[in-house]
Amino acid sequence: TDATRSGEADRAFALLGEASRLATDPLLAADVQRMTGHVEMRRGSPLVAYELLVAEAERVRSRDPRRAAGMFLEASVSHMITGDMHGLVATAERARALATSADPAVELLATAVIGEAYLALGDVEQGDALLSACEPYLLEGDPLAIVEVVGMAAHSSLWIEKFDRAQRISDRLIAAARDASAVSALIYPLAARSHLDFRLGRWAAARAGAAESVELAHDTGQLPILSHSLGALAHVEAAMGQEEECRRHVSEGLALVARFQGDATGAYLTAALGLLELGLGRIPEAIAVLEETQRTADRLGMQPSLLMSTPDLVEAYARTGRRDEAQDLLEGFEVRGRRTGSRWGEAAVARLRGLLAPDDAMRAHFDAALALHEGLPMPFERARTLLCLGERMRRARRRADAREPL
Repeated sequence: TDATRSGEADRAFALLGEASRLATDPLLAADVQRMTGHVEMRRGSPLVAYELLVAEAERVRSRDPRRAAGMFLEASVSHMITGDMHGLVATAERARALATSADPAVELLATAVIGEAYLALGDVEQGDALLSACEPYLLEGDPLAIVEVVGMAAHSSLWIEKFDRAQRISDRLIAAARDASAVSALIYPLAARSHLDFRLGRWAAARAGAAESVELAHDTGQLPILSHSLGALAHVEAAMGQEEECRRHVSEGLALVARFQGDATGAYLTAALGLLELGLGRIPEAIAVLEETQRTADRLGMQPSLLMSTPDLVEAYARTGRRDEAQDLLEGFEVRGRRTGSRWGEAAVARLRGLLAPDDAMRAHFDAALALHEGLPMPFERARTLLCLGERMRRARRRADAREPL
């Protein structure tokens, strides 16, 4: 356990192999297997770890429901890595059912996992209710019990613009990991907070946090989680126009995704590359990679605020004159966004309608978007709306009017 937390995965694996040979008590052997699955999840194959943990949970569930519940909860982390949110709910439900009378802490964490999965799928009302009910425990219990569960509580909160909750949970988790010198426990929380810092316009902090996450994942050999850290870093680099670094990190991340089957992480990486291409004005290249992102997001059932890449694709279509495709995608995005109640989504819809509207009707859409940006602490999104408004005014030969938004 100490070797795992301090990032010495190979040493931990060797110790666990020795422990497995020595353990004659079946419940102690189950504890060894649980820790083996924990290490395998982060240094080897999440799918192999899932199979190991579920098989062991089934073996001991009748004898010790508490242990089995913990193993099902541990196994659910594999679904976070692959992006299978329906699998995440199913595995966490098995943990919660066993933990109801055996382990209140596991029951609460399993409930949080289910809420997180619902938020990823766009069921905001149910997901937020479950996560809100668990928040006191997340802020008082051991944040290092299963780091990814607590970290995803922060990560999923930003998808529904609960930025304060995301900040509270991530700050506590990162502080606890630093205090305990738990190097491996910092990797995912730092990447998740990078996403938060990016949305709130704190780009220097976002880049620093993601870069530290990448460095720690490299140092500890946690390759399945490294791909997500690379996605967070590449996204900031794309927005800042750091082309060479972004392309290098996307390429490295996609190679890991192909190796470990992390489809959700792959979508983060291609979304970052799409944003880079769009910013560079390489519109055909942006469309190709953003269409790939969209297909993955649709297949996994991701809600629009998770990647925030659909408006990039609509904008790319609009800039090449593919208005019908832009309009169709925008309508679907608006319907899904309305279900989640996203203020960012509403503002993006209004901005994109302004891009697609005739000259004499565009201003009303942009004004609606700017009104929605008020009170939403996402300065880059407001700046994009102002840029699009200024560009439309210039094309409409209203150069003097364009000066103010630009």
